[in-house]
Amino acid sequence: MTSEKEKRGRPATDISWQYVDKLLQADCSGTEIAARLGIKPANLYDRCWTDNGILFSEYSQEKKAKGDSILREVQFSKALAGDNTLLIWLGKCRLRQSDPSLSNQNNAQKIIVEVKGNGLASGVDVSTSSVSDTDNQSSK
Repeated sequence: MTSEKEKRGRPATDISWQYVDKLLQADCSGTEIAARLGIKPANLYDRCWTDNGILFSEYSQEKKAKGDSILREVQFSKALAGDNTLLIWLGKCRLRQSDPSLSNQNNAQKIIVEVKGNGLASGVDVSTSSVSDTDNQSSK
């Protein structure tokens, strides 16, 4: 039998869980993190259980949520500090605000298609709202 000192295989790679946390907060996947560490994803997942007592899926979910909250906090702070572009963007995303002129314009545009007896169609050009006939007015 082999003793503890005579273990076979590669030595375990040191994993900096602070570094892994940082990458997870940046929304990196387990596969990407394993590649950065130079190990196989399965080894990362196994080591997460061994070192932290939690499945990697749960661990990564917690860390990504923390990264999301940090990002939101920084965005919110910048918006309140006067970043008008960010204020508008956050208003559209969080408060479902929109530019009234764009929403009225979108509601006013309709496309009407008629199928004529010969199988050719005529339609509405939404940029000019004029009807164009694609059958070239076939002679009777």
